[in-house]
Amino acid sequence: MAVVNGSLINILFGTLNVCCFIIFIFCQRMEFIHLSVSIGCTLIFYLVIGFRRRITVIGKTEGDRRRDGLNEFRVEDMLQSKILHDN
Repeated sequence: MAVVNGSLINILFGTLNVCCFIIFIFCQRMEFIHLSVSIGCTLIFYLVIGFRRRITVIGKTEGDRRRDGLNEFRVEDMLQSKILHDN
């Protein structure tokens, strides 16, 4: 399964925002377009920050991952107690 890297996406949108600023700062006539693109990139940037903790793996939410971790812990705990009990 592919892991969604939230910080990489945030860096991507932050870089896109800075690049738009650098490109459009040289085009004085396109200030309105720069403003709208910059605001759009910033909104997408903050939306990604807000949702990156909810979706950690494609097809799996954080709750599913936590539940799987607990199940693995229970299996390890059962194996450890069986080993101690057998000895």
